Amino acid sequence: MLTTNPLLGVECKELRTANHYKKLFQKTKTANPLNLDRFSLFFEISPCEGDGCKSENRLLRIKNQEAIHIIKMGENQRIHFISGSNAPQCFIRNQSKDYKCISCSESRNENCRSYKIEGSDTLIKGTNIDSSDFDFLENDQYKSSCSPVANNKDYLLIESSNPQANLWQKVEIYFEKKRELPILIRFFHKGALAKVYRFYPQSYILVKGHWYSAQFRVRSVNVSETRYFFETSFKLLINKKNQHHLYLEPEEDPMLNVKELNGAFQIN
Repeated sequence: MLTTNPLLGVECKELRTANHYKKLFQKTKTANPLNLDRFSLFFEISPCEGDGCKSENRLLRIKNQEAIHIIKMGENQRIHFISGSNAPQCFIRNQSKDYKCISCSESRNENCRSYKIEGSDTLIKGTNIDSSDFDFLENDQYKSSCSPVANNKDYLLIESSNPQANLWQKVEIYFEKKRELPILIRFFHKGALAKVYRFYPQSYILVKGHWYSAQFRVRSVNVSETRYFFETSFKLLINKKNQHHLYLEPEEDPMLNVKELNGAFQIN
């Protein structure tokens, strides 16, 4: 059993078995609210590609922002674009089948058709947030080791590697020790840094006893984090009660009519 000091958090010496790492990895996965099995989120994304990511194109990037409401209840999921270039479309997974609907509201989806992008794990259309990025956390073929971070006693580094993996042969995770939360995740393909998730310590929020990231950034890179060719910024929006719009039970989301919640996944 992994036991940690609630005041000091986890230490490398406590990570002695594969099960110890698995317990910590579970916090890595769920720190990103998009990885939860059941939730209702209202958030903003800001994707950019190539020159569109440059600081001089900031106004263009603001123009490309999109507000999205996602409901997930087990195998059923709906991604509803509230504003932005894809609004008012929604993408629905209902009983393992995928659909694209041209016009959606909080309880109704219209002009729907079967929809699937073959070979793509992209969770949200037009971004580099991929559902497969965190699969390594549950793969027993990855071997993990822990080491302290030089010149920073508040963090530790966990390296997981699997030379036979098709996508990510090595993953580095920088953890904040006290709250046992990921701050930086670096993915390597064939020895080169290829993707970086950066979470922000000050942007974690506590909901029903668990920490979730209210803001993070994903970069597809060429060897260095500063040399990126695609970036997606994620930020939870604030509701009328001045709280982040994250509900672990969709029925508690004031944006939804509880009586019509099941209609959110119906195809018309």
